[in-house]
Amino acid sequence: MTTYENTERKRLESALHHFAALQSALARLSLRALRSADVQGMMDDLVQTVADVLRVDFVKVLELQPDGQGFLLRAGVGWQPGLVGRLVIGAGSESQAGYTLISDEPVVVADLASETRFHGPELLLEHGVVSGVSVIIRGSERPFGVLGVHTKRQRRFTEDEVHFLQTAAALLGQAIERMRAERALRESEEHYRTLVELSPAGVIVHIDGRVVFANPAAASILGANSPSDLVGRSVLEFVSEEWVPVIQERWRLLASGKRVPPLEEQMRRLDGGYVDVEVMAAPLTFEEQAAIQIIFNDISARKQREREREAMAAVARALGEGLDLETLLQNLLAAAIHAVPAAEKGTILLAADDELHIRAISGYQDPRILWARFPVNEGYSALAFRERRPLIISDAVGNDDIRYEGEIEEMSSVQSAVVAPLLVQGEAIGVIALDNASRKAAFGEDDLAMLMAYASTAALVIERARLFEELKRTNEELRRSLQTREDMLRTVTHELRTPLTLVHGYAELIESGMIQSPERMHMAVRTILRQAKHLQHLIDQLLFFHQLRRRKLDMRPFPARRWLEALASDWASVLQEAGLTLEARIELDTENICGHEDYLTQVVNNLLSNARKFSPQGGKVWLEARKEGEDILISVRDEGIGIPADELDNIFEQFYQVDSGANRRFKGMGIGLALAKEIVEKHGGRIWAESKGPGQGAMVSFTLPLTEQDECVAMETQED
Repeated sequence: MTTYENTERKRLESALHHFAALQSALARLSLRALRSADVQGMMDDLVQTVADVLRVDFVKVLELQPDGQGFLLRAGVGWQPGLVGRLVIGAGSESQAGYTLISDEPVVVADLASETRFHGPELLLEHGVVSGVSVIIRGSERPFGVLGVHTKRQRRFTEDEVHFLQTAAALLGQAIERMRAERALRESEEHYRTLVELSPAGVIVHIDGRVVFANPAAASILGANSPSDLVGRSVLEFVSEEWVPVIQERWRLLASGKRVPPLEEQMRRLDGGYVDVEVMAAPLTFEEQAAIQIIFNDISARKQREREREAMAAVARALGEGLDLETLLQNLLAAAIHAVPAAEKGTILLAADDELHIRAISGYQDPRILWARFPVNEGYSALAFRERRPLIISDAVGNDDIRYEGEIEEMSSVQSAVVAPLLVQGEAIGVIALDNASRKAAFGEDDLAMLMAYASTAALVIERARLFEELKRTNEELRRSLQTREDMLRTVTHELRTPLTLVHGYAELIESGMIQSPERMHMAVRTILRQAKHLQHLIDQLLFFHQLRRRKLDMRPFPARRWLEALASDWASVLQEAGLTLEARIELDTENICGHEDYLTQVVNNLLSNARKFSPQGGKVWLEARKEGEDILISVRDEGIGIPADELDNIFEQFYQVDSGANRRFKGMGIGLALAKEIVEKHGGRIWAESKGPGQGAMVSFTLPLTEQDECVAMETQED
């Protein structure tokens, strides 16, 4: 290899590393811009990042003053102490910043001394500036100011570096606009409507496909003279024919309460032309009617940029959509496919339980693909995951080691692919795979480099979203725990107050001597004793429930049929006294249950007691048991008040009351079913409830495993 070739190779490698550094810096700035609420902190971070990545002597953010006559040095790197935050320079065409504003495009200076377009301002001359670049920081109505970099030695800035500065300035401008908008939104809903009117993004609200509101930006983008020209028209008038089915499907999903990801499409203008737009849609209530809000931005200029920059910016956009993981994954995948021209479809797989789960798909139609699972030793995605390195798969069909052998035809048709692992601190959390079903060797090294850079940033965003969802789950569990404590205090207080009131009342009457006759005295004492016994029962129930989890159960085999028939006999008379009929169907023979008979008796007693409490006079209660597989299934069914469908799982929680509140009809602390659940699960069974709804009765069933005697001894439960 010649010296020239070595030099050229090193130059290309250096350029590639520099480009990657620029993209990485933009990705970090994008994330900061989206989550920061501190404008000054964002500026300070940006100027330092720009100085580091471009290796320049000076960086400045100049804020255009309200009168438009000067710039305030708002943030900077390299300037003399005391200037940042205080120095104001002119905004006329004689300065580089002023000239940048007037020219409305990047201004590149090779040698300030020989510059003829403007005069070198004092700030630059005093600091010995030779070369530099200035770009506009744009706002929605007027420029925020100018971002500039300068060097003391002559330097030629590349096109990529100029684009980097433009993108950094755009991110800063967008962050400033977002922070201002968020502050304004918090002030009032009316102010929000004003912001919509002034927003650079088009906003349309439609009801059943008919436009009922449009802002000026929407009118401008769609070629209307005013928003009123759009109101009353069908939204489909502005949709390209090929996009109509897609748009209608998105409306259907929104109407069913599902979210839809952002969409890039072409919209038809009133003059017959087309404009590239990015569209976001969400349901809302407009003038007390269900409507859909469409927000769209003209991205015609952005479409001309390099796909690599679009993909990196898309990471930030995906994060901006919120921390819903599924939406985030779909957005990230769509951006990656858009960034790699050869990609026709793709998937994102996340690791879980020693498998890779497909969590996002694009371009695939078979619904079985989403959430499909793969071992970590099968396929090209698993190979990239195991080896933690990106891969180009030139022939996905001809290679036996990575070929898909499953039943899904769409996945078998993939001819070539490019794959990158999603790495967080060196650990793989998943894989992003882009596929081509039309030809082999569809992807090259440029595609691989692009996907590598993209995956490194996407992995951090995905991990952040996963951690956020885990935090939400933890917070919900904590909330439910606190609610349970509140329910317990409320229920226990309610249940203890009535008997205590009776005991206290009769005791005061006895003490005051107001009860004279032996009969009334006898009745008062009986009431006090009865209520005291009830109080003791409530306290015993509470203590028993809270000690049960730590208690060791003495598991012994006993005949199921004899046990249940004895219970049925005892309860038949009890229910008869309450005006109810018990029908027992014990379809068992010689089967044995392994368990603690007293505790299991309490389960059945609790269920029959509930049936008695919630059944009407003259009703019927069923106690049924039969063998089902390796279990015994026991059910208690009634014709009582029933259970709402959304309460069926909740009734087994501690202190939960379907009939809650101060005026509830049915007494009790709400621990009977929770106690039953604890006992059944300690015996290796499960318990559940069924009901057709209020007033249609309910059935509670539980299973107990059939176990041989020697196995029963081994099953004896231990203390937690």
